[in-house]
Amino acid sequence: MTEIASRCSECNRTIYPARSFCPYCGPAIDIIEEIPLGSEGTILSYTISQMPPEGFEPPLILALIETSSGATILCHGDKDAISSLEVGCSVIIQKGSDGLFHFTEK
Repeated sequence: MTEIASRCSECNRTIYPARSFCPYCGPAIDIIEEIPLGSEGTILSYTISQMPPEGFEPPLILALIETSSGATILCHGDKDAISSLEVGCSVIIQKGSDGLFHFTEK
């Protein structure tokens, strides 16, 4: 996965998608380093919807994942891994042909 994030030299936060300035420190801090987003991460929180919005098949699994670069992204989960899903679990992140991030258990 070749997605690019940015890291602020002032507060050291990682932001995705990459930006030219830090949204936390403001445009006065313009020393931003571009870094790879990373293809591994840790589940911070997740939800399983048995009644998802139109266009999605149940169960819809969404998780906030902190990537190995430190950015936080929203990912769709693998329906086969529901039984082993938990906060703190290590996952592999891939960008699907649908343009969305998907995670599978590591």
